[in-house]
Amino acid sequence: MSIRSIATLFLMICGLQQAAAQVITGPNALDPSFATGGKQLLPFPGSDFRLLAHLQRPDGTSIGITYYDGNGCPSGRHCLLLFPFNAAGVMGAQIAVPTGGQATFSKRTGGVVLDPVLIKAAAIDSQGRMIIVGTEQFGTAFDYKVVRLLPSGQPDTSFDGDGVQTIDFSFGSPNRDFAYGVSVDPSDQIVVVGEIDRSATDTDFGVARLRVDGSLDPAFDGDGKRAVSFDLSATNSDRAVAVTATSNLIYIAGNATDNGVSRIALARLLNSGGFNTGFCATSCTFQGTYATINNGRRVIYYGTQGTTSDFVSAASVNLATSPGEWVYAGTRLSATFVSEAFVQKLQINGDYANEGLTDTGLTTSQYRIGGVHWVNPNSASSDIVQTGSSGLDGINFFAQGLRSTLVPIPSWGTAGASSSVVLWNATGGLGDSNGKNLPAQSSIDSAGRILTGGSYLGGNTNLPPYSVVIARLARSVVGPDQIFKNGFEN
Repeated sequence: MSIRSIATLFLMICGLQQAAAQVITGPNALDPSFATGGKQLLPFPGSDFRLLAHLQRPDGTSIGITYYDGNGCPSGRHCLLLFPFNAAGVMGAQIAVPTGGQATFSKRTGGVVLDPVLIKAAAIDSQGRMIIVGTEQFGTAFDYKVVRLLPSGQPDTSFDGDGVQTIDFSFGSPNRDFAYGVSVDPSDQIVVVGEIDRSATDTDFGVARLRVDGSLDPAFDGDGKRAVSFDLSATNSDRAVAVTATSNLIYIAGNATDNGVSRIALARLLNSGGFNTGFCATSCTFQGTYATINNGRRVIYYGTQGTTSDFVSAASVNLATSPGEWVYAGTRLSATFVSEAFVQKLQINGDYANEGLTDTGLTTSQYRIGGVHWVNPNSASSDIVQTGSSGLDGINFFAQGLRSTLVPIPSWGTAGASSSVVLWNATGGLGDSNGKNLPAQSSIDSAGRILTGGSYLGGNTNLPPYSVVIARLARSVVGPDQIFKNGFEN
């Protein structure tokens, strides 16, 4: 048997779906004009090093926001490091964020700590300032933390005096408030969401609104802070993870636990902090037993009501339709406890629209979601892109193209359902051999290109430290309608 025949047989044994991982061709693939073949590897030996987000800046360039420990970062802290790329995809000099001030985040300690990272999300405002949110630990207490950096990477001293704001809800004991999502509205005001303690057995959505100067906005619920509860069962466990702030409304997506099963929990608030009762009014098309959650809130699930849990990871709003649509994505556990990825869409008034499961064509997939975006949120019929990682323990990163109806776009990529998926990885070959790839928060730039990336395990190890890969996929649709101002991505 020839060497070529042996290689062919090996691919057949591994599965045709994995063979697709090394053949990235067609209209959607890693952008060859970005870095080296569409991706920039950033190994950082001796330190845990991860990509938080790859975001577009107002001038059409992009930036990778990373964090690390060791290598000069104070003990017990995570520090920030920035990697800018020009519009042509060439990386500039890295930008070191000062490590001696408050623009660092504590590692989580105490109790059962599966991952000490408390940095969770980022956004960029109209001035190109970067907003990074997470949590700061104070002994056994935890507070939201918001850092705003100038484009130079220096803390913005016009933001609460030192570029940093901490938010303590103090609603209950043991006073643990964890921030998970952030959005900047068209006026550059900031909305942060997460999970806050009401008691040792009760957590709610915690929503905070900051003015441009970093102070809490008293026009929002009187003090800039608001708790939103669903309280579906005796556990009363509610967590917000994604938010989109428009000029007059705040869209919040997360999870609410009902007798040990996680459901999709959604809320829409006015800028005053009150519920927007036009969202899922009493006439809403409800699912299952959750018809009493209405007038500004909604509880829903993927498929039929059962014992499987759904966990939201990302969300996005499109206001170009009449009257608009809201899409969100996440992961769920199947009846056999296999990780799956879902996408679901509502009309802007809260009525159910459609849904779908993600299929990247990889067997034994364990999905993680990095983002879900309208390719052009100024278009009523815009396609949708979902990013994440999948495969055995997440050996590949992926991007999938979906129609506005959530149907996979045929031949959008080279793998998965209807060849709608682009599979790629950091190290080449059939996938990153160590798996556990962590997708970063992704975005779409003004040319319709997908800004993505993540963290991968380098060397012969299946444990951290991680290294970073920053990537860009080519334009998902060729045409002048891709030039838009991205104002409603979270």
